[in-house]
Amino acid sequence: MKSTTLVLFLISCLHINAQSFFNERGESSGTIALTYEPNVALDVTSLSFTKSIKGIVDITPFASIGSRNFVTVFSGGVIGDYYLLKQTEDKLPLSFSLGAGYNFTLLSGFGDSSISHIGSVRGRVYHRIRVEHFDIIPRVGYLHRFFLEELDANDGALDVGVAFGYKLKNDNLITVTPSLLFPEGDTQFGIQLGYLFGRWVNDFDEVN
Repeated sequence: MKSTTLVLFLISCLHINAQSFFNERGESSGTIALTYEPNVALDVTSLSFTKSIKGIVDITPFASIGSRNFVTVFSGGVIGDYYLLKQTEDKLPLSFSLGAGYNFTLLSGFGDSSISHIGSVRGRVYHRIRVEHFDIIPRVGYLHRFFLEELDANDGALDVGVAFGYKLKNDNLITVTPSLLFPEGDTQFGIQLGYLFGRWVNDFDEVN
């Protein structure tokens, strides 16, 4: 059980990042992203789509596949993030978000297979730095993961990363986000490449 738990936790809540930290309050957008995680147990690739709603709510469905040494993992799920605090230029230097996720995971190999349902919660603090056409956003947070079938099987990890965004002429962004998770006894690296598009401002919202 211990080795299976480790493998599933490695891919249970991927280095998939919230996108509303690139948006002001009142701005909505969509982001399609590809995430790669070369871990000790499995190499995992994920495709995700994030809908940023007014710059304060992110909804991110995702699908993942990982394999190594005749072991394969398929995973799919959704992550939601909500910004309790949003950075402003004159009043508030930080953004703070809380999120929760769920994923369904199928692990197969050597003629056997298992299905797991894994939940997660996370909190993150960000600071956005603007340099001409670039956004630089360092973050730090905490992630907790648990099996829904067996709540005493759980895991916590420090979450550290930095997001880079380059603004194109059409106001869309190319984003690159390397990140590290530090669970007990292991370190997980991931990098996400994203394209943020369709940014628009709600007329009834005041953008700071």
